[in-house]
Amino acid sequence: MDSSPITWPRNGHRAFSLVELLVVLAVISILIGIGTGVMTGLKPNPVSTGEQMAGRLFASSRTLALNKQAPVRILVHQDTLEPDKIGRVLVRIWFDSANNRWQMSGSPIQLPTGAFFDPSQCPVTPGGSSPTGTMNVNLISGIQGTGTNWRYYEFASNGACISAGERFIISTGFADSGGTITFPDASKRGGFVLRSTGKPIFYQDPNQI
Repeated sequence: MDSSPITWPRNGHRAFSLVELLVVLAVISILIGIGTGVMTGLKPNPVSTGEQMAGRLFASSRTLALNKQAPVRILVHQDTLEPDKIGRVLVRIWFDSANNRWQMSGSPIQLPTGAFFDPSQCPVTPGGSSPTGTMNVNLISGIQGTGTNWRYYEFASNGACISAGERFIISTGFADSGGTITFPDASKRGGFVLRSTGKPIFYQDPNQI
């Protein structure tokens, strides 16, 4: 009688060696790293998004001035009494001479969270627009708030940009409860300079600002 031990059949698959397991783990780690980098790159940049939003508003204001045959202003909220809106809300208005008042054109826009208009980077040039000042525009309360302290850029009734040569700069920052905006990183800036046609010329690098 054959008394040799019974050998059970295997399923035909051999086990992974330690080296093979380490290689697989290394590949997985690399793929995770690449995926994380790609997803980070896909996250919206508040400065880039904000400057594009503002750029479109400025670029279309010349047409509005010509169509209305009236001055057009782009207002930037600067009222410290509304810290949730300061430096982030933009409103476009035109002067209605028939009723002797400024009228709002279109809907206000709000810059992305973390992006603010940076007045310290936007000096007013001689003959350009007014610096930040008190301006009662009698607007219906809404996203723009009820603040009266605005910085404005202006287009004449013939479509010429009175604010030509001035800059519109957006930086990442945060506002405290008193409306003071802090800009912690000078490298996270963007924006444009205005031509006489109102066309924005965008800065390609923060170091140009």
